[in-house]
Amino acid sequence: MAIRERLRADPLLFAHVCWPEEMETASAPYQAQIMRPPQNDLREAITTFRGGAKTSLAQKRLAHGLAFRKPWARFGLYISASKDLATEKLDNIRDSLECDAVRRLFGEPFPRGHHASDELLTNWGQRVIALGVGAKFRGFLWHGSRPTFAILDDIEAGREETSAADRQKAIVWYQRKLSYAMAPGGVIIAIGNKVHDDGLMAFLLKNPRWQRLIVPAVNRWPDRADLWEECRRIFCRLEDENRGDRARTFFGLNRTAMTAGGDLTWPARLDWLTDIYVPRWSDGEGAFLAEMQCDSTRTGIGCIRPDALCWEEWRAATLVGDDGWKVTRLDMRTLGFLDPAGGTGGGDYSAIACIGVDQVGYKHVLDASLSRDREPSRQVSDWWDMAERWGWTWGGVESDQYKAIERALREEQDRRRQAGRHWQTTILPITQREKKERRLAGLEPPISNKWLRFVRGLPEQLMTQLYAVPNGSHDDGPDALEGALQVARKVGI
Repeated sequence: MAIRERLRADPLLFAHVCWPEEMETASAPYQAQIMRPPQNDLREAITTFRGGAKTSLAQKRLAHGLAFRKPWARFGLYISASKDLATEKLDNIRDSLECDAVRRLFGEPFPRGHHASDELLTNWGQRVIALGVGAKFRGFLWHGSRPTFAILDDIEAGREETSAADRQKAIVWYQRKLSYAMAPGGVIIAIGNKVHDDGLMAFLLKNPRWQRLIVPAVNRWPDRADLWEECRRIFCRLEDENRGDRARTFFGLNRTAMTAGGDLTWPARLDWLTDIYVPRWSDGEGAFLAEMQCDSTRTGIGCIRPDALCWEEWRAATLVGDDGWKVTRLDMRTLGFLDPAGGTGGGDYSAIACIGVDQVGYKHVLDASLSRDREPSRQVSDWWDMAERWGWTWGGVESDQYKAIERALREEQDRRRQAGRHWQTTILPITQREKKERRLAGLEPPISNKWLRFVRGLPEQLMTQLYAVPNGSHDDGPDALEGALQVARKVGI
């Protein structure tokens, strides 16, 4: 059949013919590169922007190899961060091969009654096994052959919290196990985002034996940065309930000028405002670079620049910002957070941060203190003094140290109640569920967007630590500030 020969030679056309509903968006040139048939002994690492369809395309390339009985696709390993994830991805391939178009062209792909979830056995004479990174498979043979291919798909998915030792272990696993497990001429393809600069995907991307395909969302940024900054200002005005619509209107009216000079990798799929600038503003520079530009070198960098801060000052009982925003003391709900300093010696600071949240959602850093005092009673007294000074409704405490100072906190609360002083603050232990570097990097978007604002006169040590994130010798002040924001989220303000 002429159509079969055309499809044999063109895997991307094969995907459009068999799964038109999934391939309805016009293709970009890099997609043909992902879909090209692999050569013998290929080692290839592919990373694209989030939403670049790299996994879907790689799976369809495998489906093409299976359907046309390509020698490289005879016996393979499908490997993800965990076996469960690999099994889920294998289910996607199974579903794709069972579509009407494939059945019509190639017949039934699987024998009846074959329902093993962690492997595929085809009627065309192939086997694919699902495995997790680190799996033992020395001596794997099928019909006397070692694996002819291995696809590593999202090998670091959900592994952002792994330790340096775990990441090194994954690299050694590849070097000692997978690399030498393949049949002569065997193919290994890795697909995914580079989560860590010292992770397995990063190792493969810079390995001289490996070919690499790195596809950022933006090849070249537009020329008119001034118009984009004005659009950002419109988008970030929390007091304007229609700010999103106004930003879209501004972009629509100035689209030609705002996109001039820019180049998107997949213009049929990506929109400059919705897919590029809004995530960049909202999620932060580090997250955007990692997810959309394939650059994890700044994932942990908060990019907190002194010129990005919005400063405020008190004029009587009104807080006035450099941008003209005004809020009275009575129009804010205040809360705080204590990051205690444990142990002995002059290491970490005991840090307390106080923020006020106004009626439209702006958060104001009103007060802070940093101390080298390790005495729990002193840290507790400082916490209650600030709670009394600002009338906190809620006050958070780092949960790792909470047990050590809980009794002192409650006793001080009782003393103040008996003395007729402020005691009504609700004490909330806060459990940190993300690594500190990622939490502190999360301070950048609200600061750059003027959603988190700073009263003049805050401790110099706090600001010094903030500008040094993530490379400063101390970060207790920023950590307390981020803890206060967690308290606000926990209580729903």
